[in-house]
Amino acid sequence: MAFLLHPGQGQHQLSVTNGYGGGTYNAGEKVHVFAKYSQENELVSGWDSNVDIGNTDGKLGLKGEWHFSFNMPASDVTLRPRLDQFPLEPKQLIDLTLKSSTGTELPVWYYIPKNPVGVVGFFHGSGGSRKFLTNPQPWYTARQLVHAGYGIFATSSQESINKVGKKRWNTKWKSFCSNNDLKNIKIVLEKFSSRGLITNETNLHAIGMSNGGVFAYTLVQAGGLGFSSGLSTCAHGDINIDPSLPFMWQMCENDSQESVARKKGNSVANYEKLLKKKIPSIHVTHPASPVYPERFTRIHGVSATTSRNLYMYMQDNGLLSEKKYIIRPETDEDLETLIGKSSDFNSLDGRQKLEFRGELFIALAEHRYFDDYSKEVIDFFKSNSNAIPTFANRSIKCFSLTSLNIIWILVVLISSILIFIGGFVYYWRHHRRQPPSQYAVSDDVVGQEIPPYIPPSSVAVAVGNSQ
Repeated sequence: MAFLLHPGQGQHQLSVTNGYGGGTYNAGEKVHVFAKYSQENELVSGWDSNVDIGNTDGKLGLKGEWHFSFNMPASDVTLRPRLDQFPLEPKQLIDLTLKSSTGTELPVWYYIPKNPVGVVGFFHGSGGSRKFLTNPQPWYTARQLVHAGYGIFATSSQESINKVGKKRWNTKWKSFCSNNDLKNIKIVLEKFSSRGLITNETNLHAIGMSNGGVFAYTLVQAGGLGFSSGLSTCAHGDINIDPSLPFMWQMCENDSQESVARKKGNSVANYEKLLKKKIPSIHVTHPASPVYPERFTRIHGVSATTSRNLYMYMQDNGLLSEKKYIIRPETDEDLETLIGKSSDFNSLDGRQKLEFRGELFIALAEHRYFDDYSKEVIDFFKSNSNAIPTFANRSIKCFSLTSLNIIWILVVLISSILIFIGGFVYYWRHHRRQPPSQYAVSDDVVGQEIPPYIPPSSVAVAVGNSQ
């Protein structure tokens, strides 16, 4: 016989005001809560709770994460998110075009307030560009950073600019001058410095996703540009680097991306290197989470009605478990094929469809940037800002064969050749052999003193004078 347990009989009620995740749960059961807020002009600043809920999966869950999980205590819980009004839109980013280290255009977006607490660079994954910054998840992190007094910027990798290869960052670190991406970041920072946006004391931090996470690790630990600390999402970082600066990893529990899965354990190994040196570091793993009806309103332009319809479509087609976790089909293609039959999905534009897929991947704890620990990231950056001047190695000089350099090389080469020819002619004219002697030297006079050579004309004059 089955018994229905009610609160007070082994189960407890979780109520989430202005949010999602409420329901009846067993004590000790993991539960997820989500804040309801406007993506355009609101940020979560904290949560009010009627009881102590203990630890959250991100240590700052109650201090301002929009989503977190915890183990249900043996009591009823009521939670309410606190919201700050903070409108910041991508159109407020300043668009800047510089000249890259290879001579191409170098596109940059930035937003830097006066006297920033620090400046944070965002670095896209393979196939991406600076547009990564304006995706819903990194943009939420960026808004939290600006709200906390930081400046932000994003640019594109040289491969992305050139539209070649896999549009990745160059993560090689042994030679600064052979890495165009490191040189491009230097160019960006020098421009910020010349505009008075940063000083030699401004703390610099890096946030990267996937290949951009590897680049962020390289930039902080071996880039030589004075970055104080960084964050890698869904990427380990080069295992061959000997790290010496604070770093944070946020990994995805079910990441199946080939390069990440193949190197599983490297992020922990890098993390442990820092721990052994007593250098601050954090390593967190993002778990899968349930889907709620308005999850997809996080995508710019998606209404609550459309989000609820997409949620219901997933539920009606067997894509959600009883606890609302995504039931993953055998392949991602099968998932996309099934979702693609939804009229609400087909009403989305191209970017919204990509972001819908992104939200599914985050809920699956797959290979995707997530913003669930944004407050913890900011707290980490604040706690690990260098007291010494940053951007200290801005004087790094790299020789480059620009057209002007080539002209100077030719001038020097031609001048050297002309000087050599002139010297040879001078030597030949002043040190060539004297004319041969008019007198033959016979064998019987060998060893005797040879009289000086006197030209015939001089002899004739001498004879004439003697008469």
